[in-house]
Order: sequence, then structure tokens, then C-alpha cells
Amino acid sequence: MSLSYPVIKSEVITDIDATSPEKRVPNYIAITIAYNEEKHIRNTIESVLNQTIKPRFYIVVDDGSTDQTPFIVSEYPVYYMRVDEPKFYLGSMNMHRALVRGIKKATDLVPDWDFLFKIDADSVIPENYFQVLHGKMKDTPRLGICSGLMRGGNIWKGRASDGAKLYKRECWDMIGGLDRTIHWDTHAIVKAYWKGWAVRAFRNVTYDERRTSERENLYEWYITGITRYYLGFPLVHTIGAAALYCKKKPFFIGSLTMVLTQFLFTLNRAKKPFNSSYYDFAKIFVKNETRMHLSEKTKTFLEIFNRFL
Repeated sequence: MSLSYPVIKSEVITDIDATSPEKRVPNYIAITIAYNEEKHIRNTIESVLNQTIKPRFYIVVDDGSTDQTPFIVSEYPVYYMRVDEPKFYLGSMNMHRALVRGIKKATDLVPDWDFLFKIDADSVIPENYFQVLHGKMKDTPRLGICSGLMRGGNIWKGRASDGAKLYKRECWDMIGGLDRTIHWDTHAIVKAYWKGWAVRAFRNVTYDERRTSERENLYEWYITGITRYYLGFPLVHTIGAAALYCKKKPFFIGSLTMVLTQFLFTLNRAKKPFNSSYYDFAKIFVKNETRMHLSEKTKTFLEIFNRFL
């Protein structure tokens, strides 16, 4: 027996007065990709709809759920879109396809949006989350991508947390959206820096993520090694990252798999997907990021050391 899925809603675009300076409301769209998220999607949707500054348009793209996800989504004033196509083996590529289609639909309906808020289907944000991030972008005009920090999580300085991330329209247009590559989120960050934009995760703005996204099987570490090669991250940088990741499951074996994979791809000179200008900048990006990370670690070490003096 086939399921009858909810009808797409078309009455969920909020009118705003974008021409009145005294009451100019940030014009943003929000998107969530969901696949069998019946345990989490309700809390995610409610946290977006309860924002102090509401999205003009909120689309939930269902990537072929077989549970109650579509029926839960139908209870809320959001735009529901379903993608029923054969799955890629890599979950990130399924999410990329759904994101690209969802953002295209949202842009067709709200072509003049100024900000894009992407939130995962298991993330729950405080009611002032968008307001705070929007304020950060307003204060820093060249801030093109930003986020808060997952509660209990960590992130490299100069990156943004993917679970609840905000893009500025000018930055989005300049980087050309999300390219079809494995770690499209990291690639978008590198491109943003390449085009002169800043990227930040603000530690004083936190959100909850209801499930872990740790790499716990060797295949995921193998894919990470391939990704780092395609993104243009030098092998020595991957070795350094492996030293930091060796305490994560499956512990040393996972990090070693990542390094060996990138080494073999480097040895075989596998064809890379982007142009030489991008890869020239990627080397600069990695050097700057490593310098920032080492500076942060040194500062932390000195603070701990001084406590014992």
C-alpha cells in the first residue's frame, strides 16, 4: 500500500515591508533537509518558527522519508517539498541534491532574499539565534558565512558549524552556491575566503544537536581522505589533523586510514575537480588556518601554564 504524502503548501511566504527604512526586517529564507527524522523534526521546525525574527519563507525538503516525517511537517506552516529519487551511497551527496533543489525552489518563490539560513533536521536553536547572527553580519559587512556553536562541540577557528549556518546573499552569489563535491560545506567556506569574505562561528551563541555526527567507521575516514585531497589540503595538514583526531573512534586506525588514502591519491596524481586558481588559494587558506589554530592552542597552553606559576 503506497503512502499519500501531504500536499505542498503555497501560502507560507510572509509579506515584508522592505522599502521602509524604519521598519526594515531582515529578509531571509530557511531550509531544512530531512530523511526519516520523525524523532527530531518537530523540535527543529518549532525552533525556527519561534525565532524573534521570523523567516520570510521556510522550506523543508523531505529526501524520501519512509517514516512519519512528512506527516509531522504537514502540521506546520512551512513549504513541504519531497525528493523521491535513487539514493547516492554517500549521504552527503543526497543532502547536497536536496539542498540545491530546495534553495532553487525557495529562490524561485522569494527571489529577493538577503540571507539563507540552513538548519539540520536534528538541530534546535534558541529563539534569538537568527537575530544574533544577523547582528554579527550587520556589524561586520564582510562576514559572509557564520554560525553559533553546537553545545558541547568544538570547531576550528575560522570555520562555521554546519548544523545551523547563515549565509549572506552577496557571499552566496559570489561563491556560486554549493558545488557538487563530497564536502560541499567545507568547499563553500574555502571559496568564501577566496572571494574575500570572512567566516566565523560564535562560541557565545549555542544550539543543540540531537544526534552525533562523528565518523565511526573506516569508510567515512576513507572518504575524508579523498575529500581533503580534492579540496586541496596538503598531506602534511592532513597528518596534523590526524594527530588531533586519533582519539576519535575508531581511534588511531581511522586517522591512519585518512592519511593513507590521501597519500595514495597524491601518489597517483588523481585528477582534481577545480581550477588551479582555487588550489593556489587553498594552500594559502590552509597555512592561515593552521597558524590561527596553533596560535589558539599556544594561548590556551600558556593560560594553563601560568596557573601553576
